[in-house]
Amino acid sequence: MDIFIRRLPESVTRLGLINYLSSSLRSHWNPFSNRHGKKILGCEIFRIIDRKGQTVEYHGIAHIEPAKDAVVVIERLNGTRLKDKTMEVRKFYHRSSLRDQRHEEESLPTDVWERRRRDRRRSRLQIEPLHAGATRAKTVLPLPQH
Repeated sequence: MDIFIRRLPESVTRLGLINYLSSSLRSHWNPFSNRHGKKILGCEIFRIIDRKGQTVEYHGIAHIEPAKDAVVVIERLNGTRLKDKTMEVRKFYHRSSLRDQRHEEESLPTDVWERRRRDRRRSRLQIEPLHAGATRAKTVLPLPQH
């Protein structure tokens, strides 16, 4: 199961995120053990640049198996603090444009269709995966003008 870690502190590295997630996998009576079967199969940090609002955000996605243990990780970490910032940890949902009901006008009542006609997602986002050792600027990045 993929989990989403929203609005990471700017200074968190991939290794720091893995350590944060691993802390919830350890047994409370033996903090050095990692119960067998619980594994972080992958972890990545994304920098999201909003060109319109001139802001930068960092989010993480991790793949944890088995799924029931990923749910435990979500329950243990959601609302905890990482580098003095409260984290929001939840299940990650993969979106598909093929399942977007806004394109099926006849299936929705007219008043609902009018409210949903416009896409509510932020436009002009630039999403960059950060790799191990990638550096991050401490200030807002200069953005190309369109």
